Parts: sequence; structure tokens; C-alpha cells
Amino acid sequence: MTALHAIIEKCSRSISAAILPERKRKTVNSRPVKILLCGKPGSGKSTVIRRVIGDKRPIYGFETVFLKDGNLYLKKAFDDHAVFSEENRVGTRGVKPGSAVGFPEVFDRAGTDILKNIPEGSDVVLDEMGFLEKDAIMFLNSLTEILKGNYRVIGAIKPLDIPHLNFFRELPGICLLSLTAENREDVFRQAEKLWLGSV
Repeated sequence: MTALHAIIEKCSRSISAAILPERKRKTVNSRPVKILLCGKPGSGKSTVIRRVIGDKRPIYGFETVFLKDGNLYLKKAFDDHAVFSEENRVGTRGVKPGSAVGFPEVFDRAGTDILKNIPEGSDVVLDEMGFLEKDAIMFLNSLTEILKGNYRVIGAIKPLDIPHLNFFRELPGICLLSLTAENREDVFRQAEKLWLGSV
């Protein structure tokens, strides 16, 4: 079994397909829920996040956007008027197909700026945590503060065996839901139930 398959299997086992055990449910509801959707590209992580959030505002946090120019940008969550420039370009496609290069200094500057001064108790979107930010220490510290703090969080996390992603998945109180194209509707209902149940 490859490391990737082991991570996906772990995501699949983290939470049952439909219902959390009673003991786990009480733990989730004792503080704001932290939902991380784990799945391959194209599985619908961002779509599920948007459906769970709906029209609720304000929402804090970030989204990453890959544009046709081959660059990856970071923007405030649900900011439909975001400007894409060198200021928020956090990565670009690599030379090899399927590869990419991250710009940790931009994650540290733009990403940390997006995540600072979020009022306690707020709803936060983290879409998506992956491998490009692995050397962005300030940004990783900001993510850790959000995931450990008094915030209701829904985010996406790549199914990769990387130290910082493994650390985030293992934090106390994280509800890790494995998402595939086939189980998308079931996971949406489960995530929505967890999200609404933590109000």
C-alpha cells in the first residue's frame, strides 16, 4: 500500500459514512466543530464547502484558485471581487506534468494577513491545505491557531502524507471526512449536520 493509499484509507476510517458515535458527537458539540474534507482533486471538496456555508456571512478564511495562466492564487473566502496579482500568487505549475512550485514568502505575507484578527467564534473556511505551503512557517502557524482556536471551521485538505498535513489531521477535535465523487452527497449531508449542530 502506498503512502497516499494509507492516507486515503485513514480518511475513510476516521468517521463512519453517516453517523458519528454518540461519544464523538458530544465532543464535537462541546466546542466549535472543525471539519476537514479529504479527497483527490475533482472530488468536490470546494463544492461541499460552499453548499454547507450557503449564504452565511461573514465568513473568514481563504480559498485557493488555479487560473488558466497556470498560477495558483490565494484570496479571502468567498471574495468574488478578488484581484489576482503577484501579491497573492502562491504557486505556479511546475515543469513536470502535475507538479507545482509554491512561494512560501507569499503564503507567509498574504495568507497570514488573511488569517489574522479573525474574531473569536467566527466561521472560517480553509480551502485548501496542501503541499505548496510546507515551507511557509508563519502561514502554518496561523493555520494551527485557527484549527486549535475557538472558531467553527470547514476546510479542504489534500490526501498527502506530508508532516504539516498529518499534524493538522491529528489535531484534537478535527472531524475528517473522506470525500469521493461517489459519496459526495452523503458527505455533504454529514458535514451540514455537523456544521448546523455546532451552532
